[in-house]
Amino acid sequence: MAGFLSSLVLLVPVVHMIPHAVRAGVAPGEAAWLISILGFGSLAGRLVLGHAADRLGRQGTLGALHIALGVLFLIWTIKVRLVTLAFFAFAYGVCYGATIALRPAVIADHFPGAQFGCGDRPALHELGARPALGSDRVWLLGRLLE
Repeated sequence: MAGFLSSLVLLVPVVHMIPHAVRAGVAPGEAAWLISILGFGSLAGRLVLGHAADRLGRQGTLGALHIALGVLFLIWTIKVRLVTLAFFAFAYGVCYGATIALRPAVIADHFPGAQFGCGDRPALHELGARPALGSDRVWLLGRLLE
């Protein structure tokens, strides 16, 4: 359930971060750096938290990441300055990247061996179809946030 709920808003910051920063008074060139910062955070999350989750437990780590994503959405709305947005972009990228990296591993834990396809295929189809089918949803949620 947490995976479904987080997927509703997972791409909102990626789509609306730059317009949000520009409306807050950040120069467009500086605002564009926020996507790069998010990307670096995503890479760090996939590598560092993905490895740490093997030691800490994948299911619990994934649950904590979903909670962290929710808290980060609250931080995004509190104070809009370039430094705050850069912190948000990196932290969101870490949580986003780790979430994407851990989903297949958690599914494999629940559907071992030959059963992996039973849980993996629907999740991967949903991940692949979400950007195509959810563009209106992302736009609407972004507008509500703004």
